[in-house]
Amino acid sequence: MKRKGLFVIAVLMVIVMSTPVFAVPYNTFTRSGGSFVLTQTAYETYLVISHIGDYTLNSPSDMRIGSDGLLYIVDTGNRRVLVATPRGEWVRTIGEGILQTPRGVFRADDGLVYVADQDAAKVFVFDENGELIREIGRPDHPLFGTMAGFAPLKVVVDQRGNLYITSQGNTNGIIQLAADTAEFLGYFGANITNVTWFTALRRMFYTEEQMVRLSGINPVTVSNMAIDSRGLIYSVSLGDDVGLKKLNVAGRDILNIPPEWNWNQFIAVAVGENGNIFAASRQWIYEYTSEGELLFAFGVSGLSPQQRIGHFHAISAIAVYNSNLLVLDEMLNNITVLAPTEFTNDVHRAFVLFNDGQYTESKTYWTNIMQMNSMFSYAGIGLGEAHFRGGDFDLALQAFRRGYYWQGYSDTFWELRSDWMRDHLAAIIIWVFALLVAWSVIKQVDRRFVPVLKPLRAAKSKMGEIKLLSTCVFAFKNITNPAETAYSIKYEGKASYRASFILLFIFYVLYVLERYFSGFLFRTIAEGQYDLIGDAALILAVVSLPVICCYLVTTITDGEASFKQLFSGIMYAFAPLFILKPIVIIMTNVLTLNEAFFITFTNTIAYSWTAILIFLAIKNINDYTFPKAIRTVLLAIFVTVVTALLIFIMYVLIMQVADFGTSVTREAVFRIVGF
Repeated sequence: MKRKGLFVIAVLMVIVMSTPVFAVPYNTFTRSGGSFVLTQTAYETYLVISHIGDYTLNSPSDMRIGSDGLLYIVDTGNRRVLVATPRGEWVRTIGEGILQTPRGVFRADDGLVYVADQDAAKVFVFDENGELIREIGRPDHPLFGTMAGFAPLKVVVDQRGNLYITSQGNTNGIIQLAADTAEFLGYFGANITNVTWFTALRRMFYTEEQMVRLSGINPVTVSNMAIDSRGLIYSVSLGDDVGLKKLNVAGRDILNIPPEWNWNQFIAVAVGENGNIFAASRQWIYEYTSEGELLFAFGVSGLSPQQRIGHFHAISAIAVYNSNLLVLDEMLNNITVLAPTEFTNDVHRAFVLFNDGQYTESKTYWTNIMQMNSMFSYAGIGLGEAHFRGGDFDLALQAFRRGYYWQGYSDTFWELRSDWMRDHLAAIIIWVFALLVAWSVIKQVDRRFVPVLKPLRAAKSKMGEIKLLSTCVFAFKNITNPAETAYSIKYEGKASYRASFILLFIFYVLYVLERYFSGFLFRTIAEGQYDLIGDAALILAVVSLPVICCYLVTTITDGEASFKQLFSGIMYAFAPLFILKPIVIIMTNVLTLNEAFFITFTNTIAYSWTAILIFLAIKNINDYTFPKAIRTVLLAIFVTVVTALLIFIMYVLIMQVADFGTSVTREAVFRIVGF
């Protein structure tokens, strides 16, 4: 028994030691709300293929998994295509002695192998055994363009046999050729550029050849392509504003990925079995869902001085086979095979179940993912959708909030609010009606029988005798009669620095409440982040700088207001904000995205009303005519902008001088002391 046990242990040790799994030399990030956060490792290095049989790669530029399950590698430096198993075992060689500078390869369902050759300006077609059976050259169709180049870089073929070719320097889009005749069918999925008036003017006078030679005004060439089982084309374009696209039959992008999550450095693209999209830059790999939602991002920045297994130096192609990710590096001349971790497998299973409508079954996976990483947004989204469709709105609301999914949160909040209103609306109406009746009865009793409201009137009278309080409350007079308010400030002494700073503090409090305590749907800052000192400095700068600049302008435009009067008049003009901002804060906590118009409308009224009162305060206190007041306000705005710009420049210069002084001091200490 002991011998059998030792034998089993030895076998297990051999299996474990022979399994080629390596430590991960990079971090993996995922999207959480509007930022990147660390997450569990998505893919681990499983195998590194440095040789294909007895062959060594030399600057490989493309790689595809064929429909036969074999790996087709464009060995550009050796002018050939190598066919191998996914583990790197050599099967055959294609194109030796024929290819010049192969850049792209594709194996169609019928067994034909298409190779895009840049210098030969052809697409070579080989049969299953590697025999050349056809050459496709530059289209001679008039619509192709007389100046359009044909230097094939990548090629894919759809199920009908139509070819899609990207060409070096051809900015018209992907070249589409017919299956049998190779007839030019048109351009497909072209990138676009924003045409300025200067570009339009040059196009009126320059020839087509001159326009092609001009840089910065032409669309970017498509860098790489992939095609899925439904015939949809996926393209990446290095340097384009929309780096990754999923093109429908009309050549239009149907992903619509936000610019902050769609980078312009992509050079390779592949599609997984479950529809997930993989895009790669030189050293980073990004995984998106089939709808374009970013799942994972991993890689390294800069070249590592000590090469580690799993580091990428110059990714040129990626492919997906049995959930494994194959990464071709043209600088290291190898293929890195990445295997998904259990965390990633759970994510993929959850998405597959959810997309198939099996919401209950997907809950288990989403829950496990949330337990492993509560910051993983899509787990919250998936779990929230599952709860929502199951009618568990309270749990759905919590999940959507953790997943930063505003639309789902809004829809769920709508349902919960509707349920609450249905259960409590009758009671609310009864209570409001009862309070109105009670108040009416109390007023009648106070007027005809017993003065029960006399203590309230006495308290109100005493509060009115407090000068500071009455001066602050006087600001609301500005809402109905700005001219009288300006007169009282100027001639009746209805202004004080203490009252003005109290109003400024109230404005700061409202700013803080709106910034940090608005409803989840309308909050502009992440939960748990507070910067009260920075907010105070911002409010003080935003208010004080325009007031000071306006006062300086009025002194040279025959203004009559003192700084105290002008400051108080402007602070009193904030009265609409003191009334409407609390209403806005309340609305953000009870309204959904469908009713966001009411918040926008109220904010527009508040700020417009305040701006009008500020203008009237400057006009009335300085006794300006209307045209002169407009000129003064515009000049004050200009002076404020220039002053802010000068302050910013001075700040930058001071920081540079400080950095220079620090560097000089460190250098001097190093030379004198020696450390």
